[in-house]
Amino acid sequence: MSRITENDILIPALYIVYKNKSATTTIIKEQLVEMFRPTGEDAEVLQGRNDTKFTQIVRNLTGSHYSSNRFGELTTKNANKFSLTPEGNVFIEENVSQCEYISNNFFTYNENIDIATKIHKSSKTKHNLIIYKEDDIINEGKTRQINTKTKSRSDKLRKAAIDFYKTSTGHLKCCVCGFDFEETYGNLGKDYIQIHHEHPVCQYDDDGVEAFIKDAIKNVKPLCANCHCMVHRNKKNAISVNELKKLIK
Repeated sequence: MSRITENDILIPALYIVYKNKSATTTIIKEQLVEMFRPTGEDAEVLQGRNDTKFTQIVRNLTGSHYSSNRFGELTTKNANKFSLTPEGNVFIEENVSQCEYISNNFFTYNENIDIATKIHKSSKTKHNLIIYKEDDIINEGKTRQINTKTKSRSDKLRKAAIDFYKTSTGHLKCCVCGFDFEETYGNLGKDYIQIHHEHPVCQYDDDGVEAFIKDAIKNVKPLCANCHCMVHRNKKNAISVNELKKLIK
């Protein structure tokens, strides 16, 4: 299992300061734990301490290493509260969407670390990280602001996923309950399904599109609206597609 690093939590920690206007180490620590949901060695409590290995890394970022890392460059500290500098505000606004991606999903701890590592890498290079959100791919008619390149790739991924999961008769069925929109609603329901992300779907914008989409299809599953809502119902204790299958059986 992967271990978290200070670099991995740098941008998410700045995001928490941004979201709260200002934040203490305790607030940053609590909200990062909620965002990442650490497991394994990082969840172990340090001997004689109230901190886990994860929260100790947070303390290092905001405490003993504060004057020598980017967190210290992009925030100011007053009465134990951190606030973003003007430069920090501009910096985090470029990465808000990526942080929300970790925050609003229920990926595994290792997958969250991988996303955070990619976010940090993209912030230091010219390799822009494209995040594929379910709203961009699943729900037709959504009007969320999205750039042309991401919209184009999201549309390609949705079409590829629909083609991949069609049955031999050309129908789309929910992979949990078997509901078929076309069977129930006729032409109105033809080719409609919601594409759920079981695993993160993101890439650097200079990666090959076709190869990425072929691989990304393995990380998504077709769900009807009901099953999709049930998977996401409890964000703090979300369930997998397989768990939902067992539940309805």
